[in-house]
Amino acid sequence: MIEKRKEGAERKRSKLILLFILLSLSCASRMPPPGKPDIDPPDIKIISPTNGDTVRGLLSVKYVYSDRSSLGWLGVYIDGRRVMEDSVIRDSILLKVDSLLDTMHTLYLEAKDKWDNLGRSNHIRFFTSGGKRRKPENEGMDREHQKPKEKSR
Repeated sequence: MIEKRKEGAERKRSKLILLFILLSLSCASRMPPPGKPDIDPPDIKIISPTNGDTVRGLLSVKYVYSDRSSLGWLGVYIDGRRVMEDSVIRDSILLKVDSLLDTMHTLYLEAKDKWDNLGRSNHIRFFTSGGKRRKPENEGMDREHQKPKEKSR
């Protein structure tokens, strides 16, 4: 009888050990591997231009970032449209802005680190000068009659 109790206790212990091993293995697949990869997005901040700056010709975008791993990709967005992307990360970027309308624009950056965590910078509002100008709505129209002007010969 004592032997049967010992066998029963050993079976329970074996089952508990097996259960512990299975639980450990199933949890390990959800946990990061040793060395803990970077799970936080890059922290990126535009330092130049600043809000309200007026730019003509070339826009120099200077930024700083911090992340536990290195950056693998950088995207530059003006007015919500990606205008440039690069996998070579520098501390500044030069962009031609002479094709933009002379008005206010919004600039931000997106960066992905080596672990595909995506971070987004602050939004900067800047003005362009010397680029395209909007055509007035009535350009080429006779103001009195709102019909096309006759060209003189």
